[in-house]
Amino acid sequence: MTAIPATSTSGAAGAAGAKLAAAGKAGTGVPLCFVVDGDGSIRHFLSLILHGAGIDTEEFAEGKALLAALDRRTPDIIFLNIPLESAEAIESVVALGKRGYSGYVQLMSSRGSAVLGHVKSIGDQHRLLMVPSLKKPFETGAVLKILQILKFGQPPSVPARVDLSDALSNGWIEFWYQPRSTCARNSWSAPRHSPAFGIRKTAF
Repeated sequence: MTAIPATSTSGAAGAAGAKLAAAGKAGTGVPLCFVVDGDGSIRHFLSLILHGAGIDTEEFAEGKALLAALDRRTPDIIFLNIPLESAEAIESVVALGKRGYSGYVQLMSSRGSAVLGHVKSIGDQHRLLMVPSLKKPFETGAVLKILQILKFGQPPSVPARVDLSDALSNGWIEFWYQPRSTCARNSWSAPRHSPAFGIRKTAF
């Protein structure tokens, strides 16, 4: 996966980043993050990174489940995906504002910067602490940088590792078999075949 800058460090975006850094807090206990995304593999990917940084997570496929969970727990930060139809994400942001949610909101999406900016501005209007948006696809380092700025958890010095079985089951890599001919040494016999295995990365 290729890292894509979430936002510019100049102008208003730079000022917002400085404000977030100044407001960042060291958790008194184990920080909690709600991860909201319709794609289960992305939720799991983010949870792996966050767990590696010492942060608890709860995963939700859609906004209604997120809002229901807020009745029993209040997370320190919410990773909220903006799907192709952004109405649900907007409704979630408005609901968070009406509830007076005091944690951070991290928007993420494969949508264009205009959509990300629009939803973020709605969060700003409702006085939510909006973190500069993450444009998909993103890599582990981008998430760890956010945690470092906000002073959440203890980000590891090396990227989080993904279990091979998880990567195969989620389609992050491919595993294939290809016959390979080998001739017996010092022999005129016909070629034998031995397996050759390989791994190919796929798009996240």
